Amino acid sequence: MKKKIRISKVQEAFNKAIIRRDQRCMVANEFPCSGQLQCSHYYPVGGNSCLRFYPWNAYAQCAGHHLAHHNRDPLFYTQWMQLNHAKELYWMENVRGKSVRYTQIILGEIYSACNEDRLDDVAKIVEGLF
Repeated sequence: MKKKIRISKVQEAFNKAIIRRDQRCMVANEFPCSGQLQCSHYYPVGGNSCLRFYPWNAYAQCAGHHLAHHNRDPLFYTQWMQLNHAKELYWMENVRGKSVRYTQIILGEIYSACNEDRLDDVAKIVEGLF
């Protein structure tokens, strides 16, 4: 029997893959970056499980800008998304709030793809759930 893949383990691999993809704070407004890079989701994972592992819903941000995105200036992130990923944002707006079931097979595929930096494959896996 294979060991069960925990969603937290897949999330960790996903977050690291996003940071490796971006390598810098992608969504930064006028104040200087502060803190280490983190994976920031445009649509929060809570209530949007369908977008948890969607690569176009996640970007590397320094800790300071990540906090600003969630607490001080969410409009800046929205404008950035509209300018940089309008097509993906439109798709996410149509599926957000929907629930998906991440089976062990799907979690395994996402985990492997993240560890190999195949985020385009992860996007296809998530899109294929709909």
